[in-house]
Amino acid sequence: MQPVVGKIAEIKGSQVDPRFEPCDLLLQARIPCKIWGEDVLSFYGVPTVVFDLFILVSNPNEASQSLINQGYSLSTPNPRFAHIPELSHRVSRLVPSVLADKTTRTSSLSSSDGLGLVEADDTVLTGVVLLSASDWNYPLPDSVTGLQELVPSLHEYFDCIVEKWMDLPKDSDDLRDHLAIHIGYHSLYLDEVWTEDFEKQVRKEHRQFLFDLLADGAAGRVDLLHSECQVYHRDIKGRILEGNHEPVIHDKFVRERVGPVNVGSRFELTVP
Repeated sequence: MQPVVGKIAEIKGSQVDPRFEPCDLLLQARIPCKIWGEDVLSFYGVPTVVFDLFILVSNPNEASQSLINQGYSLSTPNPRFAHIPELSHRVSRLVPSVLADKTTRTSSLSSSDGLGLVEADDTVLTGVVLLSASDWNYPLPDSVTGLQELVPSLHEYFDCIVEKWMDLPKDSDDLRDHLAIHIGYHSLYLDEVWTEDFEKQVRKEHRQFLFDLLADGAAGRVDLLHSECQVYHRDIKGRILEGNHEPVIHDKFVRERVGPVNVGSRFELTVP
């Protein structure tokens, strides 16, 4: 089967970047998948650092076993994301077995090969982390024949992570902070997000949030690090879906991106 590489192959040259080999292996096993997380932002031009490769699949257990069958080993969770269970302890992380043999393993005989789990160290060996597509609000097709690109469109990614952010429990501070950075990167770095075309592609129930985000926190409505902001925009989303609110662009809105001063560094998104 010819792998669906789409734009990944175009920007990396004639050869698919080895980083994305797990996607190729999953597609060969007829398992639909999508690249997620920092790799999506990097693809669209955000100067962010990438660590583990996050991939959306319909059934993480099935996908994990498929990669194990094709030469991957389970590892311990990446300590870099230990404060975010949804990206570490609650999901599977794997590394190529041929490279894992050169790294440290735990003493526990809990892996499929009976040698213990590979100790996670993304400075030595990048891992692949399998996420449930339904948990991240992404509608993966049932088969690889319905998959057009490995990278989601920008508006798809925006819609999914905004929805995830809106629905987080009040005590999910660390994942809220993580998603706040991803959402903030959209408006800070990407010209496409400021266009009318992007506005039309974003789901209607998220357009008021988009307008508030681009308007630089009008009335303090996009302080993304606080649960009160989630509640506010979740209520707006509900009113839009009920037909009781129409998204409104703020007065004197200028459709022009103002980039961050400290380009390429991570930051805590706060709005005065």
